[in-house]
Amino acid sequence: MALGAPRNSVIRLVLSSTAATLGVGIAVGIGLSVALSRLITSWAGGSPRDPLTLGGAALGLAIVATLACILPAWRAASIDPMRALRTE
Repeated sequence: MALGAPRNSVIRLVLSSTAATLGVGIAVGIGLSVALSRLITSWAGGSPRDPLTLGGAALGLAIVATLACILPAWRAASIDPMRALRTE
């Protein structure tokens, strides 16, 4: 992160990092749920290949991840660069 970066750049950096991690997590999760569909069906009772279930789970995860990273992104964007340099 560069000193003097605008607040929206810092927030965008944190959110894009979270989005990349979230994308990998969703792809792996959907792949595993399809691969392990028989085991999941015996536990949950429903079909793990149901697009509505997979989409709902992915959307729920995306909402929670976005809400969880907004506060740290906002805090990182509001730190005074000189104060951050003094602590290092």
